[in-house]
Amino acid sequence: MNRDSSLVPTDKVALAGMGIDIDSNVNHKIGIACSGGADSTALLHCLQDITTNCATTLHVLHLNHGIR
Repeated sequence: MNRDSSLVPTDKVALAGMGIDIDSNVNHKIGIACSGGADSTALLHCLQDITTNCATTLHVLHLNHGIR
């Protein structure tokens, strides 16, 4: 899903909930813990989509515990 350069209000609220002020010129770095399951993969895709036009860098954090 591609968007234009403006974020919708819900995107701004979601980012603000993580302490990210998209109106600032700060390059935010976000670490996303991703298990590889459907829910964490969906979270990663949503965050990637809403941060595309922001000064934000996403980092995926994955650790295979070998439990399953």
